Amino acid sequence: MQEKITAESPAQTLARSLFGFALLAFIPTLITWLALLLTPGAADTSFAGVRTAIIVLFGLLTLAVFGLCVWSFRTPPEKLLALSEKITAILTNKIIAFGLLFILIELNFFAGLALINVAPLYIDPARFLLACWSLLILGMMLTVNFQAVKNWLNTTRGVWMGLGLTIVALLFLGFFYFFTAQIVRLTGIDERLRGGLDYRELVFIDDGAIPTSQAFWSEQSRTRIRWLPYSYWTVAPFDGEYINVGENGLRDTPQYVENANRIYMFGGSTVWGEGARDTYTIPSHLARLLHESGNAYIVMNYGQTGYVSTQDLILFQMQLAQNNVPDTAIFYQGFNDILAAYYQGYAGVTLQEDMRFNDSEAGRLLRTGQPVLRLPNFALSEISLELAAAQPTSAQTIVDRWLANVRLISTLAEDYGVKVLFVWQPSILYKDTLTPVEQGIVERMERDQPGLTALYRDVDALVRQYSTDKQLENILLLSDLFQSETRYIFHDLVHITEEGNQSVAQAILEILPK
Repeated sequence: MQEKITAESPAQTLARSLFGFALLAFIPTLITWLALLLTPGAADTSFAGVRTAIIVLFGLLTLAVFGLCVWSFRTPPEKLLALSEKITAILTNKIIAFGLLFILIELNFFAGLALINVAPLYIDPARFLLACWSLLILGMMLTVNFQAVKNWLNTTRGVWMGLGLTIVALLFLGFFYFFTAQIVRLTGIDERLRGGLDYRELVFIDDGAIPTSQAFWSEQSRTRIRWLPYSYWTVAPFDGEYINVGENGLRDTPQYVENANRIYMFGGSTVWGEGARDTYTIPSHLARLLHESGNAYIVMNYGQTGYVSTQDLILFQMQLAQNNVPDTAIFYQGFNDILAAYYQGYAGVTLQEDMRFNDSEAGRLLRTGQPVLRLPNFALSEISLELAAAQPTSAQTIVDRWLANVRLISTLAEDYGVKVLFVWQPSILYKDTLTPVEQGIVERMERDQPGLTALYRDVDALVRQYSTDKQLENILLLSDLFQSETRYIFHDLVHITEEGNQSVAQAILEILPK
């Protein structure tokens, strides 16, 4: 007579499988910790502290999971049964199971939507670990509910029932994706996280109300851009504690007189004032210094984030076209023209010109009735840029385009009776004594953007040569303004501290056309 075989209970199956689950939890945890451990360090003190805390935290988590592996391996299944029965009771509860499924889906969607491009060297490994652990928990749920799922599938074998369930599952996932996307969009939590995790150290002028670096970056990360014909974009209106932008897209600049000669200052984010409060941008410092020296001027900040010299030319032209004519126009340029040419492969185009090209192509496809599920991936090299006067990147073509814009601006300015000054901005490359933070910035630039340093030096040398040969009085070269400076000035490749902005404004004041 054969002995009747008793079917294994879900708790017993789980107890027998606990070591396998623990091992599957340990492997991605170890990979994540190693990925974090191998991320490049930096001299930034605040970032170094955050990096160390993250590595230690995940290291402790790895040790804990490893300990769980050892314990589950050395413990007989019968002694694990009590724990397995508790886990099984939780995971077989329908309310808890569906709630846990909802949480896992929502967490992964959140990680995909809200944390995209947020400190990727640290967030991406964590997202990988979340996905692995989510699959692991789903595997445990399937293990303890295997018989119930099997019985359910046996009752739903019909084709229409299977199709209906598939549609319901897709709608279910689509709803969660849409729900999460709307939460991210309405709260702006992705930008808040990106700003809060920005590790760049800032040094503010002590006026009794200095913010923390994290508070400032968190506010700046919430600024947006909006469309502007011809020059593509301006910063959208913004009302903050440290940053304020008017309806016209211009950043606030304190004024000390009401009716006086006007100075308009054009340029990219260094003029706009990234990393500086309204009162301490270059135009704001210039307005104050002029006032203190007894000169009555209204200074307006026409700087826009990311602008190259061609966009400055167009924005200046648009002001003249509507009779918004300043007495003096200052153009603070250099880095963005080089950076755009470096990334795009062509001198004379804007930053992310390829993105706008693909945006246009996507719009064209949609208007012809073709579905567009993702942006096209065309390269600028696929079209002729001859009419845009764009040339393949070299130091000479970058300088040629900048000088062409200088001549065009000068011609326009002369016709409208505007005095004009061109300022070639300072560079961290010519600062002899770098602080540890600045040294880290240069090292990352050379590692992550190979060839950019050499290109910048070549362009700078040509600009110096041209200015010397032509003996031009309206070009102010500030490349090595901070050459002998020992203070912390640069908080990234090109943006400078509030005190650095003051030094630039002082240098401009000394040569400003009267």
